[in-house]
Amino acid sequence: IGFNATWGGEKPVDAKEFARWQQLLFNTSMKSTLKLLPGQWQDINLTLKGVSPNNLGYLKLAINMENIQFDNLPSAENRQKRSKK
Repeated sequence: IGFNATWGGEKPVDAKEFARWQQLLFNTSMKSTLKLLPGQWQDINLTLKGVSPNNLGYLKLAINMENIQFDNLPSAENRQKRSKK
């Protein structure tokens, strides 16, 4: 599992300031060996090292689901191969 974080100052209300605000945002990617268990909630702690809470007027977190597996289902590619037989 991977995570992407984008943070910076508070999002401006004035549309004229939006482009400049976007340029000032910071971005980082984090990788984890975390295993998500089926049917269970799991707490996840992410740390942005060296980032002051004062610089978190805006925070966006995204999860990279590239390697997430739900149950023991075969991949879509394998299912298509089997159905063509």
